[in-house]
Amino acid sequence: GRFEESTLSAAALALYEELGDLRGQSVVTNNLAGLAYYLGDWATAREQTRRSLEVCRRIGDQDGVAAATHNLGKLLCDQGRLDEAAELLTSALRMGQAAGHRVVIAIAQRDLARVAVRSGRPHDALELLASAHDTFVDVGAEADDVDTLAVIAECHLVQGDAEQAVAVIDEALDQDRALGGISGQSPLLHRLRGYASWRGGDP
Repeated sequence: GRFEESTLSAAALALYEELGDLRGQSVVTNNLAGLAYYLGDWATAREQTRRSLEVCRRIGDQDGVAAATHNLGKLLCDQGRLDEAAELLTSALRMGQAAGHRVVIAIAQRDLARVAVRSGRPHDALELLASAHDTFVDVGAEADDVDTLAVIAECHLVQGDAEQAVAVIDEALDQDRALGGISGQSPLLHRLRGYASWRGGDP
C-alpha cells in the first residue's frame, strides 16, 4: 500500500526489454497493472494486464495467462461490465481446473461470485464462495479470505440478512486487523458494516 515508494517498475521493465527477457517483462507489466488498479487508473491497468497476457501467451506461461485473464475479468466486474467479466473469469477458472491450481480456482470462484451477487444471484454466489473460503483457509491465504468474507457479507445483505452480514463483516475486520490491513479490504468492510447497521435498524 506504499504506492508512492513503488517507483522502480518502469526502470525494471526497460531493463527486461533491453535483455529480451519476456518472463521478466510479464512479471513487471503485471505489477504495473496492479499498481495502476489500486491508484484508480483502470485504463492503464487494463493496458498493462493485456500486455502481460500477450507475453505470457508467447512464452507458454499458462499460470500467467490464467492470472492475467482473471485480472482483466475482475477489472471488468468492478466497472460493472458483468457479462464480459463472467466470460473471462470462467475462462480463468477452467485454466485453474486444468492445471489443478487450487488458489487460481478459488480466486476465480470468488470473483465469479462477485459477478453473481451483482447480477442479483446471491444464492449462486454463496455456493462459489463457500468453496473459495474453504480453499483459502486450507492453504493459509488469509488476505484472499478477507476479500472472500467481504463478498459473503454482501450476499447476506442482498438477501436481507443484516445480522448474518454483520457477523461475517466483524470476522473479516478482525482477520484484516490481525494481518495488519494488508488485504486492502478495510474500506469496503466498513462501508458494508455501516450499510448492514442501517438495514438492521441502527442508523
